Amino acid sequence: MAEALTGTWQGIYFYPPEWEMASCDFVARLVETGSQFFGSITETVSEDIAFQTDQSAYVEGTRDGRSISFVKSYDGSGDWAHKVMYQGELSHDVEEIRGNWSITERDQTVTGPFFMTRRTHRAVEEASLTERAFV
Repeated sequence: MAEALTGTWQGIYFYPPEWEMASCDFVARLVETGSQFFGSITETVSEDIAFQTDQSAYVEGTRDGRSISFVKSYDGSGDWAHKVMYQGELSHDVEEIRGNWSITERDQTVTGPFFMTRRTHRAVEEASLTERAFV
């Protein structure tokens, strides 16, 4: 198998346009074993949609070549306890994942896009340099 998903990923997901809501940044920490992976996600959501803006979730998924699918299960600590399905495609260089998330409740499915990039030492160094340039 190509390089593992194991590591820290920076991501963003978008709500449906008709919801007129801001996108949400998240950090995923993943561990891949064979064709399966697990981990955690932390995110900060808008005060407009949650009583507590800091949300935590568990992740369990599978990888088949470049095809990725996982379930994000909010742990309830930030008032959310629902599940979100993710389907995506891993880039050839194993540095990005793009796809869509979906939630089905009361016979209605809502979807939106997401994007994740592997957080590397170089990316962290570049972000640190950029941050220092603005301070």
